[in-house]
Formats: sequence, structure tokens, C-alpha cells
Amino acid sequence: MTTRRRFVRRAGSGAWLAGAATALAAPAAHAAGQLKLIPDDWNVVIVLVVGFALLIPVVNALIVQPVLKVVDEREDKIAGARRRAEKLERDADAVLARYEEAVRETREACDRDRRAHLDAARAQQTEIASEARSEAEREIAQSRRELDASLADARASLRGAAEQLARQAAERILGRTVA
Repeated sequence: MTTRRRFVRRAGSGAWLAGAATALAAPAAHAAGQLKLIPDDWNVVIVLVVGFALLIPVVNALIVQPVLKVVDEREDKIAGARRRAEKLERDADAVLARYEEAVRETREACDRDRRAHLDAARAQQTEIASEARSEAEREIAQSRRELDASLADARASLRGAAEQLARQAAERILGRTVA
């Protein structure tokens, strides 16, 4: 129910008008020593009713209609503001949803990039370790070959030296030259 209908319904009841008339008449009647709500002279009642009937359109045109117009305009403005607020809220929700989706996609992309970098670093680490192991094994093999060659040379020179030393020892012990 609109405000205008509520206002007309309240104004149309007329109960408040009767109460106001009674309240205004009571002090005057009390001062006169008598309280008569309905006068003996019906001419006064007729004049009051006709005056009231003549005032209704004037009061309606000058007071009630402008007030109702202002109330309707205010309701229209409030309804428009509510529609704009609801639209802004929907727009804000849409923007927030797009933002959250963008953040989620960015996080996923960052996670993929991080995993790719970690995998690449692990592969590089494995490759470097493998190369280092291969290089170490090559150096160890080279050192073993050199050691074996040195050992063979040392054995050969020791055999030659041992034979000569044995000959010299035999010559001293025997006291003659050995062939």
C-alpha cells in the first residue's frame, strides 16, 4: 500500500475531526456553564457543514494534494535510489567475482611457474651432479691408470735394481763376480 493511500485512508476516517471539534468546544461550553455538543439552532449546524464542505476542496487543493505530491516524489526518489543501490551492489558483486577469479588464476599461474622452475632447478641439479660424478669417475680412472703405470714402472725399476742389488750381494758374499 502506498503512502498516498494510507494518508487518504487516515484522513478519510474523520474520527480525528470529531474529536478535535469536541475538544475545542468543551472549554467554551464549560466557561458558559453548560455543555451542549449539538446546538438547538440547526441553522448553525447547517452553516458549519456547508462551510466545512466548501473548505474540503480548498484544503485538498492547497494542502493535501501538495503534501501527497511531495510524499510521492520522495517515494519515487527513494525507490530510484534503492534501484541504483541494488544495481551498484550487483555491479560490485560482479567486479568482486571477476577480481577473485583473476586472483585465483594468477595464483594458479604462479604455482605452475614455481613448479616449473623447481622442476627445472631439480633437473639442472641432477645434471650438474651427474656431470660432476662422471668427471670425478673419469679423474679417478685416470688417476688409477697413472697409478698403475707408475706402479708398473716402479716394479720394473725395482726388479732391475733388485737384480743388480742381488748380484752385488752375491758377489760380496761369494767374493767373486757372478754372471
